[in-house]
Amino acid sequence: MHDKGYSWVALLKISQIIPALYSSYIAYLFIVVLTPMGARAGSASNRDLYIAVLAAVGTVLSFGFLTPLINTFRRPSLVVYALIATTALSVFLASSTQLGFPYRPRTSGQRVAYLHVRNKFYEYDGALSKDESGYLFLYQDRRKETVLEGTNVNLTGLVSLTSRCEKYMMCGMPLYDYRYVQQRLESKWMPRSKPITPPGTTKLELLSKTTINSTTCRFEYNLTGPPQMSLFFGAFEDATITNWSFLESYLNNPPAHPLAYHIFFNYGIDSSPLNFFLEISKLNGNFDVPVLQLGVSGHYIGDVVDEETADFRSKFPAFAIQADWPASYERYKF
Repeated sequence: MHDKGYSWVALLKISQIIPALYSSYIAYLFIVVLTPMGARAGSASNRDLYIAVLAAVGTVLSFGFLTPLINTFRRPSLVVYALIATTALSVFLASSTQLGFPYRPRTSGQRVAYLHVRNKFYEYDGALSKDESGYLFLYQDRRKETVLEGTNVNLTGLVSLTSRCEKYMMCGMPLYDYRYVQQRLESKWMPRSKPITPPGTTKLELLSKTTINSTTCRFEYNLTGPPQMSLFFGAFEDATITNWSFLESYLNNPPAHPLAYHIFFNYGIDSSPLNFFLEISKLNGNFDVPVLQLGVSGHYIGDVVDEETADFRSKFPAFAIQADWPASYERYKF
């Protein structure tokens, strides 16, 4: 009678092979697809939690098929204890040994994005008030620079951008794109003593300054530089940008404070100068004082780097995938 009572088990297990494989495949598919998609979420996001949730859901779904199989053993409790012990051992190995190190040179490298920056700040009278060089790091996972500690990379002097972002428009840095802007407070700056000389130059020329009426003044500019450039606009508190050459919808829906307007300019074959204008309104009509901050950044992707930067590059470990290039930033006041 005992054998007859369990005669259906074999057929049940065979019929569950395909559903179990399908359930496991779906859980695995979500992990391998969604994990890389979140790889550039920034250091403020803990993507490990998302992976843990997906793995937990997959485990729960899979156990629906494993539980009847476990119950067919003489001592199912031993099987459960063995699974718990295996899980505990896996957690220990992943958290306490080199087996759990998340990066590998060929299969799962760490993205290290940084710019070799030359910053120059010009005042209203054209005087150069600040000239600095260094490396701007954009971290794309929460471990930041901790995995580089103990390697040959010298990160002495690395500091947060938070204080700079409170002092300067757009942190006074050549923020490249949307990710750099959104993750600026998680980024870090490492100054260096030897000036960086970018492979090229950006040139911003004020073509004219025309008073339209008693409260509005029009500024016309000419910009030349590398194929990838950005413009940052920030009017002072008593002035307002009321018209410009760019999208009107962007002007009418400005970014949240303290962000400035950011125009990214990219060209291919046609390297002709970019001509644009701004119209600034001011209630008292006094345009003989600064009313506008204008930042210009140039990005020289694929260009050669100086000897010191080349040596800095060579010190990174094999698992580091470096995304870096020279960049320049000039801040003007008009």
